Amino acid sequence: MAHPAVDAPLRVLAWPGLGARAKNPYTWLLCSHLAALGVRVRDFTPARALRGGYDVLHLHWPEKALNAASLPGRVAGAAAALAMLEAAYQR
Repeated sequence: MAHPAVDAPLRVLAWPGLGARAKNPYTWLLCSHLAALGVRVRDFTPARALRGGYDVLHLHWPEKALNAASLPGRVAGAAAALAMLEAAYQR
């Protein structure tokens, strides 16, 4: 009998993901090909990250979320990103 975790599809939370076809064809190609192989790929949203249940968090260019014009803005963005990652891995 196979281990249940092996039978379950891999779950990927991706940013940008399938919804970014026009803006980012590379990540769309990656995600669509993974989906064709049976991988469950979902576009990143804060709500999905907080709910958890993913095996892989795939982020392209995460520094874009931290490029605020001011130092306080960058610090706040970094703190928010770290809090979101922590929450995603706690589930």
